[in-house]
Amino acid sequence: MIYPWVDSANKIFRIVVIVQWLISLFIAFFTSSWTEPFLLGLPILALPIILSYTHASKPISRYAFAIAVQLFAALHIQQAYGMTELHFEIFVMLAFLSYFRYWKTIAVASATVAVHHVLFYFVQSGGGALLIFEEGRVSLHTLAIHAAFAVAEGVLLGIMARSSFNEASGALILNKIV
Repeated sequence: MIYPWVDSANKIFRIVVIVQWLISLFIAFFTSSWTEPFLLGLPILALPIILSYTHASKPISRYAFAIAVQLFAALHIQQAYGMTELHFEIFVMLAFLSYFRYWKTIAVASATVAVHHVLFYFVQSGGGALLIFEEGRVSLHTLAIHAAFAVAEGVLLGIMARSSFNEASGALILNKIV
């Protein structure tokens, strides 16, 4: 069944990822990190947009947006040298993804965040150039706090998305019958 809210969400998320790419250009203006928005940002931007047209009603397009919005959050954090405030983008994007009314979309985004944080933590704590936290804040304690909040929000949003999907699909079926 084709759900009208998925089409609407695809349209909105095309704009969301474009705005996220523009934000990466804005950050680059201040941090001279111009390579990242073009080398990383454009492919992150292009794939979900293409899939939202070619596979609009398929889960793959929702998953592509879920991964893309979190990769953009990771890109912004990297460009801003691990700035703590940019981690809010992760939580905002998780909430936005509930528009799809599909709990697996939120689960994919949450998994993307988890992998990003764990991998970048180990690289950064080992002296590598990838950044997840501001200098002086790189600790397992900080990682655990971020993980706890991301898991809590992901679980709650997943439950809410599932409930919203059930209500909306029931209303859609009733509407078609009437």
